[in-house]
Amino acid sequence: MMTWEDVLTFQTPLLKSSPLSSHLSPSVSSSISSTSSPTIMEEMVQGNEHSSANSSCTFTDDLILVANPPSLYYRPITSPISPNDIELLRAMRVASGWYYERIPSWINEIATGQRLMWFIYLSDPLPQVLATAAESAHLHHQLQSQYVQCMNSAMSSMPPSSSAAAALYSGTASTGATSSGTISPPVGMVCLSFNNPQDPSLASFSLTGRCEICSLFVYAAYRTLGVGAAAMRNMEDRARVMGAIFVTLNTPAIDRSLRKYISMGYREYKPRSRVYSSNDVRNAGLPEEYEVAAFLEKSLA
Repeated sequence: MMTWEDVLTFQTPLLKSSPLSSHLSPSVSSSISSTSSPTIMEEMVQGNEHSSANSSCTFTDDLILVANPPSLYYRPITSPISPNDIELLRAMRVASGWYYERIPSWINEIATGQRLMWFIYLSDPLPQVLATAAESAHLHHQLQSQYVQCMNSAMSSMPPSSSAAAALYSGTASTGATSSGTISPPVGMVCLSFNNPQDPSLASFSLTGRCEICSLFVYAAYRTLGVGAAAMRNMEDRARVMGAIFVTLNTPAIDRSLRKYISMGYREYKPRSRVYSSNDVRNAGLPEEYEVAAFLEKSLA
């Protein structure tokens, strides 16, 4: 039986997706709690005719399934979250139009092991991260040596030149912050949630083996590649390896969207209900019908 420490290890490695053809249509010892409200399965693609021109929010109205989706790379977002990753997360929530205000609660859930979060990439970010880190370390060593030489010279031959040392220190800080190595930005994000106290039927991993795929977002420019559907398949595989029995999601009860989930092996498992905030729906430029949620599950057995 997996322990909760085993579960947390799944947050550490960089993941690479496998072909969709390889996908098929548990208990964890823990006592955890959450104060956040349920998270909607959202914005896998743009293309909803009801969306306003100035809103990037999409509830999955056009889940795009393609025969040969790209290989995806997943970088885990671990605690403590870096300032840069927080900014990337904020940018994605602004682009989605949903749940910017929930970022602090998500960060807490990551820290307590209730949520796993990944940023999605089309190319492997690890070599770029390592190259940038190595370059920064080399540059820091060079500038540190120059700083020591400057201070030794000032101490041995003349009164201390605080202005020269300060100028060099300033240069060290500013130069060290701008490495020539760049990391390609993520094209989206996705989460797995293990505990949903507002609706345990969605996620109650320690009791029922149910795990929720949530907070899925893909930037509009990449949605036609099938990134959203591929990410869902990859998360299903991830949940299966961790011992989940079912994966779940909730999404607006729009029939043409639901048909695509059904084609991926999902089914509605309980009655629809009006759970989405009217303010959130209205602010996203969507009609009232988007306040009604459908609850779907897929067996991983």
